[in-house]
Amino acid sequence: MRDSMLTEDEIARRGRAIYERDIRAEVERGHDGGFLVVEVATGDYVVGVDDEEVFDLAEAKHPEGMFYLMRVGRPAAHRIGGSVDRAVVVQSHPTLENLIADWNNSGIRLSYP
Repeated sequence: MRDSMLTEDEIARRGRAIYERDIRAEVERGHDGGFLVVEVATGDYVVGVDDEEVFDLAEAKHPEGMFYLMRVGRPAAHRIGGSVDRAVVVQSHPTLENLIADWNNSGIRLSYP
């Protein structure tokens, strides 16, 4: 399967596997609670305290990238209302509309004014 044809589930699976295999030991202690974006085709990642900033940096390095967003040491990148047990996969810049669409596609229903 070509990387550009990956499903959201495959992007999430690859992103999580890359994190567990290659990144976790490096970042978990010093960046607990920080946001981390993995570009799943290359394994490149960016970690920081602001989700938009890490996306901007990742997207600058890989404008056509497929990104997996997570929060270091947490089960999900964001939580709205109740608990969420998965990270959010975003394949383009995380505008509010794109983020809500991605969450809605994952079975989590959100709306905005």
